[in-house]
Amino acid sequence: MYLKQSYDGDFEHLLLDLKDKYPRAIFQLEGIDESQLDITQYSKDYFIKGKPVADVTIDQNANVQIKNVATYKAEMHKGADKLNSLFLLWKVAKKLWSTRYANKLIEEEICKDINVQDSTHTYLPYCWAFDCIDLVEQGLPFIVNKPSVPAKHADTLFRHTEQLIMAASSMMMGATAIF
Repeated sequence: MYLKQSYDGDFEHLLLDLKDKYPRAIFQLEGIDESQLDITQYSKDYFIKGKPVADVTIDQNANVQIKNVATYKAEMHKGADKLNSLFLLWKVAKKLWSTRYANKLIEEEICKDINVQDSTHTYLPYCWAFDCIDLVEQGLPFIVNKPSVPAKHADTLFRHTEQLIMAASSMMMGATAIF
């Protein structure tokens, strides 16, 4: 079966050129080799072969040690997520600067001349610390289904803080903190 992605032709040509220029191992280390984009193969490796999660995931780290359905769900699309994130990074760089610059940026990231920390979601902040003064003065007006006004009591401020952390952490790749 052949599954086509609708990336910009210039981006597809870039990847094909890079695959001719560099060994397959570079793309395997990057997590965007064809074998890592195949969800069926990933599932076999994850469940049937009995490999440790660190041997199956494209980004071994302390968060992917335990083999369970939650880890499987989080890890199975990472190759495609990374490829898509590289495309989005390329697209923005092309718009801001040029196709030549965007191509150079992606090549340098793939070869690790530069390193984008956890590049599976380049469109998300990696780590962020939120200033509590905004929470105190404004409440949570951005929470779509339950916006709130500034807290009048300490217990409400604590609940607002919890809600902020829960809402913000789902939109981050790394740590979410308050100060």
